[in-house]
Amino acid sequence: MGNEMLISDLHILQFIYHLRSPFLTSFMIFITNFGGQTMLGLGVIVVMILYSNKYEKDAIQFALIAGGAWITNILLKIYFHRMRPQFHPLIVEKDYSFPSGHAMNSIVFYTTLAYFIFYITKNKKLSIYFTILSFLLIMLIGISRVYLGVHYPTDVLGGYVAGAIWLLSIFLMTRLFKLKHIK
Repeated sequence: MGNEMLISDLHILQFIYHLRSPFLTSFMIFITNFGGQTMLGLGVIVVMILYSNKYEKDAIQFALIAGGAWITNILLKIYFHRMRPQFHPLIVEKDYSFPSGHAMNSIVFYTTLAYFIFYITKNKKLSIYFTILSFLLIMLIGISRVYLGVHYPTDVLGGYVAGAIWLLSIFLMTRLFKLKHIK
């Protein structure tokens, strides 16, 4: 990563660290869990609900999209092997920093979930509400990772970009696969 990027990261970190307070720290720890363990539990529940309601193919597809993003993130972290910030982290993480797994996995998980809610329910109002909620949650998860001192802002941005590329790739492969079978 270039020096300019690191300098920008450090300026943003410094600004965010000045906002720290006991209440905000508790809130950020709560939010960050929606990009980690809580999201994993929600994923299992979503797959079980889909499967039990006769959406077996959708359950498998959802699991593959989310699981594939998780594996891809691990491989990207190994490839880039960027160390985490060491400036007063509020929680401890042991793996590499870039790209943020919470950012990447949350954009993939919550965007896919919003899509499935629309696709299955066809309820436009519910879909709009959930999409807005998902967007806010995805943004807050990214901010929480920087606030808690476990990621540089560019790690979060990289996670969002990697997640968006993963989703776009899945979408394009799905469309290509469907087109091949139409002919």
